[in-house]
Amino acid sequence: MNGHLADFVSELFANAPATEQARELREEMTANLQDKYDDLLKNGTDPDEAYRSVIANVGDVQELIATLEKPADRGSAEIRDARKKAALMTSIGIVLCILSPLSSILIYSMGAPDSLAGVGFFLFVAAGVGLLVYNNIANNPRYMKSGDDLVEEFKAFSLKRERDRRIKGTLIACFVALVIPLYFVISFVTEAWEVTWVLFLLIPLFTAAINVYYAFKE
Repeated sequence: MNGHLADFVSELFANAPATEQARELREEMTANLQDKYDDLLKNGTDPDEAYRSVIANVGDVQELIATLEKPADRGSAEIRDARKKAALMTSIGIVLCILSPLSSILIYSMGAPDSLAGVGFFLFVAAGVGLLVYNNIANNPRYMKSGDDLVEEFKAFSLKRERDRRIKGTLIACFVALVIPLYFVISFVTEAWEVTWVLFLLIPLFTAAINVYYAFKE
């Protein structure tokens, strides 16, 4: 680790709050600067010139640090409202999927044909999953960088990480929302309740697979 870079980063974060997010930001910035510095040295750049070039492209770090000082105030009222709306839509989507077997039972109990009961089931599932997918797409904007400095790169990276986290959550929620009604339908049809519970074992397996995929993706 270049000592000058370490001192530079320490000075930048001298007044940063003692939070986990601030620590992660500092570590990521230190690693990023060191990587850029090492690349310049490999290309034959003088060490002093490489150092000056790296720190010249850092950008306004204080702007990021200012957002860390008041974590409860981060984001505008519009963003908070959007998050509440996203949470509500996610809840509705999951509930629709969970209620899908009840819709089939209700339709069947009214004397309707079996095919119509099946249609009701798939309509509820389709509506629930569709709402989850739409919610994920509508509430995952991409960050438009206003420059090429390190701060802008970090903002874009942070938003991408948050977007990936939401996508993972949506995929898992969709899978759970499908497994639950599928469990009831198969159980009622086969009456093999002592066996069909194994469907729930698919949930942790699917979750683990999604986490592994995104870990390799990063």
